[in-house]
Amino acid sequence: MERKWKISGKVIDDCLCITLLGSSSEEEILNEITPTVLKLAGEYHTPRIFVDVRPFESRLGVVQTFLSVEEYPDFMRFYKIAVVDIPENRPTFQFHELVAQNRGFNIRFFTDFETAKNWLLTDSTRT
Repeated sequence: MERKWKISGKVIDDCLCITLLGSSSEEEILNEITPTVLKLAGEYHTPRIFVDVRPFESRLGVVQTFLSVEEYPDFMRFYKIAVVDIPENRPTFQFHELVAQNRGFNIRFFTDFETAKNWLLTDSTRT
């Protein structure tokens, strides 16, 4: 069966830029997409990761978000991660951000591309 989603990643100015397109099930997000993103992060070793999920139609529910963050590898704590999403997904991404930050990950979600980029490119590692 052909995938209904696609991940693209490239390094620009010492930042791994990832875009997620299409749609998927929660199972695919957990078992295929998240591991692919983590693999890209491990391969490129950039200090900053920018993820654009605005074109992606699917999201994890609350329980799956919590469980997903529990599985993040420790090395991800060394990255500064900015995620851009659409405003309609604010309740979901605010929960994701809270759970991840409470576990020591430096991740922020934004609805504005430029604000996310500016935060990501600041020198501070924690904000």
